[in-house]
Amino acid sequence: MTSVDVEFKDEGLLVDALKNMGYNPQVNEEAVEIKGYYQNEKKKKAHIVVSKSQVGGYAGVGFERIKEGGFKMHIDNMDHNKFGTGKLKQHYSEATVMKAVNKNAKFSFKNRSTTKDGKIKIRLHTNF
Repeated sequence: MTSVDVEFKDEGLLVDALKNMGYNPQVNEEAVEIKGYYQNEKKKKAHIVVSKSQVGGYAGVGFERIKEGGFKMHIDNMDHNKFGTGKLKQHYSEATVMKAVNKNAKFSFKNRSTTKDGKIKIRLHTNF
């Protein structure tokens, strides 16, 4: 299992992004062990966990709160594609943009589309 420093700073947006991907993340005040593939492997702990059964891979995926703010992602090397690490980054980025738009009266949401290669495009309207 590898640990990855990711740019997920906002817990609520991270949980929403995971839910938008169809996962039902478990959010814990205290870190819990992530179930892995290897019995003798040192267990990683995380505050937000997507179970192994939801991922359908070798291990669960976890996000550990770190002192500096944000989260460290724990994921088995073989599960990045199955879990959708790239898609999670897209959904999190989209949620971040929408949160900023909703806070700022100068912009409003116009539309959202997905390109053939899977990129998400968000169009905004200026309210001047």
